[in-house]
Amino acid sequence: MIIFIDIGGTPAIVLRRSLDALLNANGINKEQVIAILDPFDLSRTERKLELGNYKINAIKFPVEVPNGLTDLSADEVAAPKKEECRMLFEKAKDVVLGKIQSNYGGRIDFSKVAERYTFAANTIPILAENSKTLREFMNEVLRFLAPGLNTLNLEDLLSKNREIVYEILQKTDIPARAICPNCKRFTEIWLRQEISLCTKCNKPVITDQIIRSGKYIPEKGFFGVITFLCGYKMFSNSTEKMSQAGKIMSDIGRMGSPLFNYKEQNEEITVFEYFLLGDQLK
Repeated sequence: MIIFIDIGGTPAIVLRRSLDALLNANGINKEQVIAILDPFDLSRTERKLELGNYKINAIKFPVEVPNGLTDLSADEVAAPKKEECRMLFEKAKDVVLGKIQSNYGGRIDFSKVAERYTFAANTIPILAENSKTLREFMNEVLRFLAPGLNTLNLEDLLSKNREIVYEILQKTDIPARAICPNCKRFTEIWLRQEISLCTKCNKPVITDQIIRSGKYIPEKGFFGVITFLCGYKMFSNSTEKMSQAGKIMSDIGRMGSPLFNYKEQNEEITVFEYFLLGDQLK
């Protein structure tokens, strides 16, 4: 199984470019792939839907950010409002469809593209209405625009495979971004320390509680190593990540290559563009 998670695993990052186009370029079936979705904070970049190279290039979903705490977990705030989402898609409609019609002309059935846009513009606000949290909403947007893509929340993978993490910790420490159970904000910790102080609220964080919950993101090459030991490979052409993963595997006495080098497609399109045009691009 291969994980599509080259430069990060939040829904906003996975939505930046079409997985279908990437897989087609590498001769890989969609059934072989799973997107592991990280927890994320409230920064505007993490609540965006990239549309493409248009005058309005992204939908930025609005949510209430309590006291300006953009480092708060997206599991702690409500999804955007249905009507606000609908208005954002209506505002972008002519910009997106106008350029697509200009670029592709008679090579496509434009009426089908317009129908797909309307379908998305009507469905995504309903997803917002039916989602309890921002994270749930963004995950559902990805699943809607990339049907057939297997997804898994990172904390579910980590919590179910925590024995692998404990095994690594016998050999070396693991840096991570964790969600503080007290203030629900992201904090930097090392998993070998029994107790850390949250860098945001200064309250103690029991590391074993974090490991058992899986509510953290391994850093400095450990993400790829841990997921590899769980049975997955990670798409990445990053020489830095390859070097980090190789050193970690050597340090813990394990064999294998956690990363999968892939061929870039000639022309990148977003997941949203593939949703509109996919059947007509073949």
